[in-house]
Amino acid sequence: MAYAWTLSEGRRAHFNHSFFSKMPRRLNPLEAEAVDDKLITKPNDQEFVFVRFLRDYEIYTLNIQVDIQIIKDTVYFLPFVAVKDFIERHEAELV
Repeated sequence: MAYAWTLSEGRRAHFNHSFFSKMPRRLNPLEAEAVDDKLITKPNDQEFVFVRFLRDYEIYTLNIQVDIQIIKDTVYFLPFVAVKDFIERHEAELV
């Protein structure tokens, strides 16, 4: 646990010293909040993402119970949870 605490504090000090301390206070959105509260540590599966499919599908039922036609090289705005499997199989990519 001590290692995790030291690592977290070291990261916070690095961000503050390297970047946030050089910004004017009125432009620094993290001034009043902890740096760790704004950093993304893992993806939120429910957030929508832009995704480009690398192959066609006639009709595909997404994990969210919606049928769509997927056209190769077309960009869609869908929940991450619905396209996660495509991305892992390299059949789609985040834009």
